[in-house]
Amino acid sequence: MDPFQAAIILIIVLFAVLATGMPVGFAIGLVSFGGIVVLMGPSAAVEVVSNWTRGVLTNFLYLSLPFFILMGELAILSGAVGSMFEVARGWFGRLPAGLPITTIAACALFGTVSGSGMAATAVVGRMAYPELMAMGYSRRITAGVIVSAGGLAVLIPPSLIAIVYAGLAETSVAAQLMAGVIPGLILAAAFVVVVVMWCSRWGGNIAPSPPGVSWRKRVAATANLVPIALIALAVFLAIYLGIATPSESAGVGAAAALFLCIARGRATWPELRKALVFTGQTSGFLMLIVLTGTLLSFFLTYLKIPAMVSSWVIDLPLSPVAIIIVMLAMYLILGCFLDGVSMLVLTLPVLVPIVDQLGFSLVWFGVLYVMTLEVSVITPPVGFHLYVMQGISDIGIGDIVMGALPFFVADFVVIALLLAFPQLALWLT
Repeated sequence: MDPFQAAIILIIVLFAVLATGMPVGFAIGLVSFGGIVVLMGPSAAVEVVSNWTRGVLTNFLYLSLPFFILMGELAILSGAVGSMFEVARGWFGRLPAGLPITTIAACALFGTVSGSGMAATAVVGRMAYPELMAMGYSRRITAGVIVSAGGLAVLIPPSLIAIVYAGLAETSVAAQLMAGVIPGLILAAAFVVVVVMWCSRWGGNIAPSPPGVSWRKRVAATANLVPIALIALAVFLAIYLGIATPSESAGVGAAAALFLCIARGRATWPELRKALVFTGQTSGFLMLIVLTGTLLSFFLTYLKIPAMVSSWVIDLPLSPVAIIIVMLAMYLILGCFLDGVSMLVLTLPVLVPIVDQLGFSLVWFGVLYVMTLEVSVITPPVGFHLYVMQGISDIGIGDIVMGALPFFVADFVVIALLLAFPQLALWLT
């Protein structure tokens, strides 16, 4: 059978299985294993699965995933996230559009201890939503700023999706995490510009600023945030300066967050158990997709599909940047139907050789991917942040989508900046 025909059949079967509602990880694993059995026979397929499974599960870099997830959960348990919102409100609340800016700042701060955008949307959203509505902000502004700002946690380290990308693309985890810092700060600033312009010029509701916060309360709130801020800073510097690997830094960060919970009297067994169970479930979900994705990668590589597609794309009458833009457009479309990790395992085996042959940095492309993911998580029908927002509020999905639209502009502006100036992502690496 022609390799392209085999690959097309596999993709058709995969999407047919996904349409039945089977979880993504199981669907990719089942179809990939079936394809390997057809190509190589049952005995060889079992050997391939055994070898590749052992290779993935013994990869030290993936150890950082559960530790970073646990660090985020323990930061929430310690009460630090509430302190983040209070600090942001104390310093930014009196500005024009102060509460939306506070929400953006709180999500950016939350991103330093948790790499999950859905968690940021849910946790910060629960605090910001009643405050924004009580101050008279429109439903669309309220929903738009929460779902969009939640995505900052995906970009600002420690980013879970960046770690998975680094593992699959075989880039440095430390470099991949550091590459998201400057783009994340630029995106946060762009979101601030959007809310100020929306509130003051686009007919939004520029609600009155909340009551002023005394300097004493500002200092007290900031002091309450210092322990978790020091933990996040220590993890960041350890990775950036090469003092420790990301996995080692994540482990120390999780242990420090646990001690903070104990010191604050919040480390009750039911709450710790809940954090550990969530960590195990989320880590298992991510590792299942990564594991089955490596089987899909083996199948495609065995057929020499990445090399053939790479050769064909390189010969297209398009500039290298135009090819990258086409890839990002493809991710925008796929993001309407798949989650970020699934998109990675389905596409990277083919796209990594192309990006490499075009002469671009794979670390830079990873940041572009995460930026594109920022857009897809607020794009229906599968935009996960949209449904998280709907779950924590009484705002309809239509208003949430309309509220997110102006933030698309900020996302695309930052993506354009990264395309024009790759050093914005690579400077810290």
